[in-house]
Amino acid sequence: MLKIPTADGDNPFALKRIIALRRLFCAGRWWERQLPVKHPGSPIVDMLNIGFLAAPSGESLETFGLKPLPLALETAGVRFYQHPHALPRFFLVRRLQVTESADESFAYLGRPDFNPSEEAVVEANNLHLNQPLHGGEVRVERYEANRVELRAIASGPAFLASSEVLYPGWRATINGKRTRLYMTNGAFRGIFLNQGVNRIVLTYWCEYLTGGILISALSALLIVASLVLHGAPRANSSTERFYAASRHA
Repeated sequence: MLKIPTADGDNPFALKRIIALRRLFCAGRWWERQLPVKHPGSPIVDMLNIGFLAAPSGESLETFGLKPLPLALETAGVRFYQHPHALPRFFLVRRLQVTESADESFAYLGRPDFNPSEEAVVEANNLHLNQPLHGGEVRVERYEANRVELRAIASGPAFLASSEVLYPGWRATINGKRTRLYMTNGAFRGIFLNQGVNRIVLTYWCEYLTGGILISALSALLIVASLVLHGAPRANSSTERFYAASRHA
């Protein structure tokens, strides 16, 4: 309702991967979509670009035996705590942990020594890194629902991680050339970059949308053609007699 992005909001379109990731720092059952944060100190909270945590005014993070965070605002019975270690929405990492399945990825992400600012978990078969990864800077130049434009300058071959969900239908280009998106950190988009300036464009188009539009348009044309050729459907005789009797009652 407030159009504020949240990491534990009630999203009916949340992927099962997102629910599995939330359970690494939340409490609740696997089928629940809205899960309260139970472990604010989890490295996953850093990775998800979470800037603030909210809690009722009657409770504090100390209630859960956790290290308190700076209080940013208290209003309308709610306390907002600032999370100072949140990573940017897009960032470069210097190490990759290559996995072959979601279960293997989440097992690694759940490790207490996982450091998302330095490493990323990438699901890929037969991915072999022959050279070290380098750092650099990333700047967001355009951010919309179905299109994101980035400018990344890397001092060498690099890997761009993000907290942007890899829904089916996302595509990426670097300097105008199509490139592969990798399943990164359990549910998000990751891209290999070249040395130098990388102009990255991420676009979304559902591959099933075109077919759905064509089917809907064809169905509408058939309905219109049927009405033109055969006329609007008439009520049956018993219904007509009922209406006639009603009018003369």
